Amino acid sequence: MVNKLLIILLSCTLSSTLWSQETNLYSIKAENIADDELINVELPPLDELFESARSNPAVEIFKIRQEQEASSFKTEKRSWLKYFRITAGYQYGSVGVNSSMSTPDIAPIYTSSGSKQSWYNFGAGVSIPLDDLFDRVNRIKRQKLLMKQTEMEIEKLHDEQKLSIIQAYSDVQQNLVVLKTAAESVIFANAQYKSAENDFINGRVTLGDLSKDKSAQATAIATYEKSRAQLNSALLRLEVLSKTKILNK
Repeated sequence: MVNKLLIILLSCTLSSTLWSQETNLYSIKAENIADDELINVELPPLDELFESARSNPAVEIFKIRQEQEASSFKTEKRSWLKYFRITAGYQYGSVGVNSSMSTPDIAPIYTSSGSKQSWYNFGAGVSIPLDDLFDRVNRIKRQKLLMKQTEMEIEKLHDEQKLSIIQAYSDVQQNLVVLKTAAESVIFANAQYKSAENDFINGRVTLGDLSKDKSAQATAIATYEKSRAQLNSALLRLEVLSKTKILNK
């Protein structure tokens, strides 16, 4: 009889110590749930995310290509100017003439004269390669088609971005609901375990019953942490896709 009382007393003391440690641990978690940034996250409107996604590097690459093709189109439209040639020139300088005269009786006499003169010329010409002339319309048309193709590729990329953002947005909303449900389960499991500990200390439940409540509490916390990790992953993916900072604004 004495041995049984000692075992019960030892069990109560041990469980009381464990209860104190576990209560501190899980009461902190329960208090932190209300202040958890993830569970209180507020998503911006989808239109805002769509607009921010337009600064994606892939879109910028297409925009640069679009500008290049627009520049090529302008150059092609002005290509008819190469059929005409204009030449002009101007020169200015001095012209000098040296001469000498001599006879058998007279020593050579050297004379020189000079004058300032200017020259200029101006001309124009036309040279039209027929193959280039007749293909000009096709070249302009091809350039227009390239511009149109790039524009359509940009729109296609925007649509793909929107679909990805919508999917990520839905994943965040779904995981947020799951996390809130898991948080409620943690709070309930903590309360249930605390009540079971009191009942065990007072001898109203067995150690097996307490173990079941402890297992339920651990499962609820594990589910909460897993749901939190999944929500965090979905939020980070949404931030990358939309180029928008959502957490820690």
